[in-house]
Amino acid sequence: MEKQGLPNAGLFDQHAALRWIQDYISLVGGDKAQVSAWGESAGASSIQHQLVAFGGTQDPLFSKAVLQSPAFQLMFDRKGMMEQTFQNFTALAGCAGQGVACLRAASSEVLDQASAALISGGPEGTFTVGPAPDGNMIRQPPSLEFASGHYTRIPTSFIFSHVADEAEIFVPPNILTDAQFSTYLTTRFPPYTAAIIAAIEARYPPVMSSTPSSYTTERARVKALLDEGSFLCNVRSLSTAYSGQNYLLRYSIPPALHATDLLPTFYNLNLNLSSLPSLPLIPGFGGFATAYQSYLTSHARSGNPNTFKRTLNVPPAITWPKTGDSGDAFTGVLDATTVGFRLVTDEQTRRSRCDFWRDVAAGVTSLGGYAPPGSVVDSALVPTAENASVNY
Repeated sequence: MEKQGLPNAGLFDQHAALRWIQDYISLVGGDKAQVSAWGESAGASSIQHQLVAFGGTQDPLFSKAVLQSPAFQLMFDRKGMMEQTFQNFTALAGCAGQGVACLRAASSEVLDQASAALISGGPEGTFTVGPAPDGNMIRQPPSLEFASGHYTRIPTSFIFSHVADEAEIFVPPNILTDAQFSTYLTTRFPPYTAAIIAAIEARYPPVMSSTPSSYTTERARVKALLDEGSFLCNVRSLSTAYSGQNYLLRYSIPPALHATDLLPTFYNLNLNLSSLPSLPLIPGFGGFATAYQSYLTSHARSGNPNTFKRTLNVPPAITWPKTGDSGDAFTGVLDATTVGFRLVTDEQTRRSRCDFWRDVAAGVTSLGGYAPPGSVVDSALVPTAENASVNY
């Protein structure tokens, strides 16, 4: 697929849209030097990937950004698992063995049906497609580009955030035993990564084992893996890379599930939300949302969430410092709660927890031979392969 098509085409499309803004925003009174990029979940992770595009050499075409719950599933095996996914898609579209040319000639209806079938047919609890290394625009997982210093320094201010319970809605219900947990890992990692899989199983030990940090249920074990591997450690690597330039937020209003922070982000006092019984609003939610939105819009206007925040409000928008990054846990983190805002230390994004996932990414990339030449990141889990770039 890499030879016939354009991997990560969606990221190219995003950059084209940002280029259009650069070219034409002045026609409606906009300032092309003050573009903000906002994204949540996959949208936030796409911004994350734009920051490392072409090893950080591409201008992302925005000067500040808000990334809420950046989320994506790590993928590595370009010539194996990822290529097989493409071949599965071509077969579902009636183009088996005929490649990209056949797909380009297919109708949109056929492609839609094939896409739906591909996604629904994937292992439960996994994402079949998403942003991934391609040896060109995305050279290797973002955490490794950040670790090796290959990311853009053009944006000058960021807000990064996560909710208190990111992974709950993504835990596959069919993983009920330790054996099924092991099988699940083999669907996510290439066959040459047995040592990495063993390290993951040791990090998230079997249920009711003698390990002090073991879990009482398989669900809790899977949830911890997903929390850190697909959500929280993205926030850690971003905040560390842009240390001194970011503000960190945790959204803790129950149920604090993934994407529930979109409610205050886009809340409108005149909007009827009675059709959303699963998301009960706290008393005075409108006032809370007003303060919450004032941080975001202040950041868009000035690069500082405090400049135009709503202090004369119930609850008031308190002063929000830049993220403290001198220890294992981030400090000065704004916690959005049922009683307003407070500053906390973020226990969920500890360096000691997320360094493990950087080592996972480095180890799998090296073992597969997919590391960019001159940008190999060593892993504490496995020795760096002598031919770490052979398949790049």
